[in-house]
Amino acid sequence: MKNSILVIIFVAGLIVLNPGVEVWAQETHVGRLSHLEGKVFFQSGRSLEWVEGYVNSPVQEGDRIWMDVAARGELDLVNSVLVRMNSDTKLDVVRMGASGTIVKVWIGSIFVRITDDGNRENPKFVETPDGQVEFLSKGLFRIEATQENSTLIRAYEGVLETKSSTSSATLRKGELVQINQNGQLTSVTPIPQTDKDDFTIYNASRDERLVEPESNKHVHSSVTVGVYDLDYYGIWVHDPLYGYCWQPRSHAGWAPYRFGRWVWIRPWGWTWISYDPWGWAPYHYGYWYYSSQYGWMWKPDRYYGPHWVVWTAHTSSVGWVPMHPKDAAHVHWSANGHHWQADVSDPVNATLNPEIGASTFITREDFQQGKLIKSNEEIVKVEKSEISKWQPEPAQDIKPVRQAISKLPSGKVRDAEKTSPDRRLVPGQERRKVPTQRRDVQKQRPQSERPPQRTTSEKAETKKDETKKDTDQKKSDKEPDKDPEKKPEVKK
Repeated sequence: MKNSILVIIFVAGLIVLNPGVEVWAQETHVGRLSHLEGKVFFQSGRSLEWVEGYVNSPVQEGDRIWMDVAARGELDLVNSVLVRMNSDTKLDVVRMGASGTIVKVWIGSIFVRITDDGNRENPKFVETPDGQVEFLSKGLFRIEATQENSTLIRAYEGVLETKSSTSSATLRKGELVQINQNGQLTSVTPIPQTDKDDFTIYNASRDERLVEPESNKHVHSSVTVGVYDLDYYGIWVHDPLYGYCWQPRSHAGWAPYRFGRWVWIRPWGWTWISYDPWGWAPYHYGYWYYSSQYGWMWKPDRYYGPHWVVWTAHTSSVGWVPMHPKDAAHVHWSANGHHWQADVSDPVNATLNPEIGASTFITREDFQQGKLIKSNEEIVKVEKSEISKWQPEPAQDIKPVRQAISKLPSGKVRDAEKTSPDRRLVPGQERRKVPTQRRDVQKQRPQSERPPQRTTSEKAETKKDETKKDTDQKKSDKEPDKDPEKKPEVKK
């Protein structure tokens, strides 16, 4: 299996040293939202706030992900796991790392593509309220947790084992099984030829890009997330100074860390979310430099960071510039690799070839609100003479504010939500216990968890409906049914 990722954690309370900054490194693993059609919402850790997610948003252990109505998306997780989510699907990323990957599907339908067999030390599971699925080989699988208290499991490629509270079964290519309401497994049967829908088409379109990437030869073995995009959107070029580096297909006026947004995400702090569809690995693992022959080039590294830039700030703007491979010489690791110090007061990309426009500036307001920058017309022009100094982090007085882009899931999804994380669970009803030692997702969430509150317009609409119902009820009381034997209709 791929080696563990030693990553750099940029925490909010950085300890500012003179002349550098010290941050702690620990072993952790980060995935990403790799594709999106429609809208998706995140709850991170124990936060009760739903925040809208975007392509290239980081995904970490403890995240709850909620697909909106008529939306579809894909998670690119460590351990070579791709999870495609259908409309109105809610799941938790329970575990992701050297000890394996566990995803808990509360409701909805997912495709799981395992691209590497790995080994038994890194098991891969999907759990539902009805049972558990373990993937025993690479392949393509579909798991659907329905509103009818059942789970439908299909194996299109590869082998899996499923367990319920009462029994277990092994599925191979072309087979399906269902865990019904009482926890019983149905007989294993072939997948019908007609078993196709729009979600199947979406899954096939995502699979079309999964060719064995050349990029695997040039990035560290621990870097598995976002690698497939590199061959699709660029080429590898050998540089005599830096070895094999990656060149994106770009346009005039493009620069690294130019188009996208900054978002405050715990535990790292300010995190770059790129607007570029390939914008994961090149912005979180390595450095950028400008070649007179090839243009902008990315030199890969093995260490994760929420960004690799150097900052400056003015009265009304915030600026940053990508770190150059030569800047890495100012990053000093301790003997045990537990922390590093950086002193990049004179970043190479800001001084070498200034005509390339490596630095990017936006207003403080746009920065703090996480505004998406799509064009050069949205950036601020700052003269080099106005830059007083470069520093490892933004000025301490630049704090994140509640993002204007943060929204709640749409009405249909909200209305279906109950106070329990599992919408199918009737309040007070005990869940069947699955024989497993894996962590119980329920225990990770506070009992007081509630769905997002309705907007003012939705409350007004609800009040209007209630008024209409009261009026109709009064009319019904005045005009009793002529047929005493006729039962009243029940509105569903």
